[in-house]
Amino acid sequence: MRIHIDQDECIECGLCASTCPDVFEQNEGQKANIVKCYQLGGASDGEVGEPLQKCAEEAAASCPVEAIDTGD
Repeated sequence: MRIHIDQDECIECGLCASTCPDVFEQNEGQKANIVKCYQLGGASDGEVGEPLQKCAEEAAASCPVEAIDTGD
């Protein structure tokens, strides 16, 4: 599954990283990123396999500004 974080929409709330830390990371005062090993060409684009899909979808659903697209 492909994942994209819209950096313009991200409000740095940290919900994605706390919901699914295997896929999302966020340093204090910065926008959310995809964990390096799942990145595709940049920190806001990535891809995860089936074992992490549910986690990533839950994180996307938790985003209050809908900044995470999982292709659904």
